[in-house]
Amino acid sequence: MTATAMDERRILTTKGDAWIVATDGENTTLHALFPSPPGSPLKGTLKGTEHLLQVKVHGCRATETAEGKGFEITGRFVNLSRDARLLLTARDTQST
Repeated sequence: MTATAMDERRILTTKGDAWIVATDGENTTLHALFPSPPGSPLKGTLKGTEHLLQVKVHGCRATETAEGKGFEITGRFVNLSRDARLLLTARDTQST
């Protein structure tokens, strides 16, 4: 995924930045620079929009990618608006 595509999928949270790796509009996988324990809510804003996102964390594990160390967070979206869901799934379709 290019740097521009990663930037478009960035979620800005109070804990730090996270990037959407994959989503089906209901469930999601994020790459984050911080851990988030299972059961915790992860709240943020999709960069470049006013869409508020909340993810209920199912799992979190340490990973290492070409960009460096981080965490893979899996979970499901909570209270995701229809517009945000369409935007995220359209972006996911374009990046594959």
